[in-house]
Amino acid sequence: MDAAAEKGIMMALLPSWGRFVTEGKLAGDAIDVYVDFLAERFGDCGNVLWLVGGDVKGSAASEEFDRIGRRLREKCPSQRIGFHPFGRCSSSEWFGDAPWLDFHMFQSGHRRYDQIRLNEWDDSVDAETFAGEDNYRYVRHDRLLDPPRPVLDGEPSYEFILQGLHDPAQPYWQSCDVRRYAYWSLLAGAAGFTYGSNAIMQFWNGSENGAFGVFETWQQALHNPGSMYMTHVRRLMEAIDWQSGQPAQHLLVDNTGEKYEYNLALETKRALCVYTYTGKPFTVDTSGIGDTAACWFDPVTGGKSYMGKVKARKDVRFVPPDRRSGQNDWILLLEK
Repeated sequence: MDAAAEKGIMMALLPSWGRFVTEGKLAGDAIDVYVDFLAERFGDCGNVLWLVGGDVKGSAASEEFDRIGRRLREKCPSQRIGFHPFGRCSSSEWFGDAPWLDFHMFQSGHRRYDQIRLNEWDDSVDAETFAGEDNYRYVRHDRLLDPPRPVLDGEPSYEFILQGLHDPAQPYWQSCDVRRYAYWSLLAGAAGFTYGSNAIMQFWNGSENGAFGVFETWQQALHNPGSMYMTHVRRLMEAIDWQSGQPAQHLLVDNTGEKYEYNLALETKRALCVYTYTGKPFTVDTSGIGDTAACWFDPVTGGKSYMGKVKARKDVRFVPPDRRSGQNDWILLLEK
């Protein structure tokens, strides 16, 4: 914990993985004893946030999870608390008004649009917030709840993990998918983004049986491009004063595409950002934001290509560049 603090890193700690609670191994008065021990050991750490749950539905042991959360709030009043839910679910489904919860977390998960039902035990299609791959829809749902809380995608598709997790015949999620999930959620109003890597998640060293189709060691995975793209994400969000932003879908004209063809927009005090995953032309209503300086922000390189000034109009048409290598996603940046 101290080493992480020296690097300016917050640590998300899970008191227990979810199944140990649902299996009854942590229940009753043992919860209070254990949480008290954690609070005594970590309660003074300024770089801790707690995550109740752990890849589990809150309904599987709602009383026990609620007791853990309440005890943490009592013993660690200055530290933030969330709940890490099951795939394609959000903490808001079970703890939407829980006084101990500081932010909502959802898990958009590792499935494609067509992988709705794979195993009965692993389905969440009937969940109130189910949105499949569209992680921005989870953000929108939770941002409208009362009381208002920040919302975060705690587990989107990891880089180089099997699509659907369990079938080795399936393809892998790529670095471009990591970018898509990041910009989709952030421009929808999320409080941040979680990057994941299959090999690093399990610290696979190549000598033991790995999971989810892992094929590289965690040391090799350190050099994968997806994590590097997160640097560009952060620098862009800081440059546009992202924390002052609000979703601006109303400024996208005829944005009727679905799935990968759906564009996301965010307006801040400094700029309007539009993310397109497909790189197809789109139209923006700039009449309400005035004249702007336009550029294309490349989420692969982090570079900007300026186009000059754009006059305020109701129907300004933009044609993204053609990136001939890899996925053609771009960000339009209209700087005020």
